[in-house]
Parts: sequence; C-alpha cells; structure tokens
Amino acid sequence: MKKYTFFFSILACIVIFFSFADNVLAGSITLKWNPNTNQDHASYKIYYGTTSRKKTCPPGGYSNSLNVGNVTTYTLDNLLNNKIYYFSLTAIDTSNNESCFSPQINKKIPAKDTRVPNVSAFNIPTTSTSLTVSVLTFTATDNIAVTQYCLNESNSSASCVWGEKPTTYTFSLDGIRRLYAFARDAAGNISIGRSDSITIKLPATTPICSSFSYSEWSTCTNNLQTRTVNSSTPTGCVGGTPLLTQSCIPESTSTTAVLDGESVITATSFNAVTSATEKDTLTSVKIAPHTFTVSLKFGVSHADVKALQQFLNAKGYTVAATGPGSQGNETEYFGPATHAAVIKFQKANNIGDVTSYGLVGPKTRAKLLELQG
Repeated sequence: MKKYTFFFSILACIVIFFSFADNVLAGSITLKWNPNTNQDHASYKIYYGTTSRKKTCPPGGYSNSLNVGNVTTYTLDNLLNNKIYYFSLTAIDTSNNESCFSPQINKKIPAKDTRVPNVSAFNIPTTSTSLTVSVLTFTATDNIAVTQYCLNESNSSASCVWGEKPTTYTFSLDGIRRLYAFARDAAGNISIGRSDSITIKLPATTPICSSFSYSEWSTCTNNLQTRTVNSSTPTGCVGGTPLLTQSCIPESTSTTAVLDGESVITATSFNAVTSATEKDTLTSVKIAPHTFTVSLKFGVSHADVKALQQFLNAKGYTVAATGPGSQGNETEYFGPATHAAVIKFQKANNIGDVTSYGLVGPKTRAKLLELQG
C-alpha cells in the first residue's frame, strides 16, 4: 500500500459560532481532514498523546490511537485540560495495510472555565395591574460568553428553566413580588441571582349572580306570568340569568249552580261550595271532592295546583294572606308559598319526612281525598 498524504486540521469542539480560541468545553477537540480517494480505502486511525511522535510511521511513540472508521471528522473527548496534545492520522485499506503518518499537528487544551457569569443589571417595573410584566433591563457578561438566561421567583437557580434572554415574565400571584435573574455559560457556570421587586394590584372584579330569590308569580295574563328578583347571591353580584317569565294557561270562567241548598262554584280545576248565608266572606268555604291525578312539586303549573291551594286555604293551611294564592285568588303555580303550606299539612297529618316534605305524592293525594269527604 502506498503512503497517503492528507490535508489535516483541528477544529474546536464547541458551539458552532465560537472559534477554537474561545473553546470553553475543555477536554474535547475536533479533528477534520480531506478524504482519501484510493478505491481500496477502508478507514482512518488517529494517533495522539501529550508528547511528540518519535517516528514517521506507526506506532511512532504516541500513547493513544483510535480507529474511527471511514469518516473525515472526529471529536476526541476526555482530554486533559491545560495540556498540549499532538495528533497524526493514518489510512487503512481493505487488506488492513496502514499508511505512515500524516503531518503532525498540535493544540493546547484550554484550562477548565470556572469563572461564573455576572448579572450586572436587572430591572422590572415597580407596579403593575397584570401578572405578566415586562423585563426592562437584563444585562449579563462572562469571560467567554453567556449562553442561557433564567428568571425565577426563588433566589435559587435549581428550578430554573433555561433559555434565551426573556422580555416578559408572568408571576403566579399578585401583591409585593420579587424576581431573580440568573445567567449561565457554556461550561455550566451559573451567576449569582440579581433581583428586583414589583407591586402587582389586579383590578377588582364583580362576581356574576348565580342564584336568586323571587317574588310570587303574577296572575296569568295573555298566557304569561312574571315575577321579580327579591335578592341574589353572592353579595354584590351583577347579571346572571334569573327566570322572570313563564308561560301559563288563564283560569277558566267559573259558573254557579245550586246543590243541596248551597251555592256551588264550579271551574275546570276545582269545585268550590259556598254557604248561601255567607256575607261576602270566604272563611267558611267548603270544598267539593276533587281527584288529584298527578304528583305536584315546587315549580310546576297544573290545574290540580289550584284545587290544592283552595283545599289548603279552606282547611287552615293558608297559602297566602293576600294576593296570588290567597283565599279566592288561588293560582295554578306551585311556588314557595304553596310549598310551605303543603309541608304544614304533611307534618300535621304525619305524611312523609324531611326527604319528601313539599312533594304531593300518592300518600299526600290520598289524604287530600280522605279529608275532602
């Protein structure tokens, strides 16, 4: 095998925008060479050590050698800092014949970089109405170069998320807050944190109303009932979606007949019997039997509700003293007043318990029918 000739050079093992002279990754070096063009070429072998070679052909006195395969660049690691290393290259063909050395080159591995960067200036605004604030000033220097930056609410870089120089920061809470700035170089040296403080006062927010207390529903007019909001929660809230209207069916026109010498008021939802000797009062109203066909509960509108209200008023379980639901003004809406009167009736007749009070179910309907007899 003939002796090969190479173009052989050394490049720094460092971030691509630095030259070898600025190498801070001490202990590494990258070698690069022109390719061998012989057809039987197989691989390259690097010889290196801290003393110059003694001969022009292998082994030549080098303390280390490494077959690196058929590549034209290779990085050697774990070299001693602050030492001069000597390098030569050989070529090996497919028959395992090895050439003599290329020209020897040498390079001093820099001393390990231990100098930490310095954050010389860091400022954020003194006040803010937002958790996200601007970084006004962030200046850091290093004997080689600053490569990464971090902002942290703790005076420790242990939890830092490193990256490019930040222009904003978002705090986790409002109030008087302190922010620390850190810088790091390529060797991993980290600066001491420099801090600045800010007072964050977020704008006051008004809560949205989530629940409401209402007045009774109005009399059904044009198939519509209305009511108003008496109060809402939380305190001081605004807006929300209160239910202020609902569809309804107007009361039917009543007719009068006479049964057993008494005036009887009949309507689609109830039969009311009034004494013929009454003097413009409803306190002695008698209720003709009414069959309750459905279960009734708070919030429903049904013809049976009106019959229920009249029964309760007549039996002393007053729904309302005046207005909708009062005696003579019964409605078809099962509201809070009807609910309270039903509970009084159920407790007085030992019907249900705290889990069912207010619901007019089968037991309550049976009692209503019994007491109408």
